[in-house]
Amino acid sequence: MYLGFIEFQIIYKLTKAKLFFEKKIIMFVSSLFNPDYALRFLFV
Repeated sequence: MYLGFIEFQIIYKLTKAKLFFEKKIIMFVSSLFNPDYALRFLFV
């Protein structure tokens, strides 16, 4: 039970980090086509 909880925490943090970096990559790609869009969501 306790080991499962630790594993869940690790997977949860890795998933959050993955989504965070995917969001940054999407914003970067969008900025290449639309700089105003990137500036608007840069600090979100």
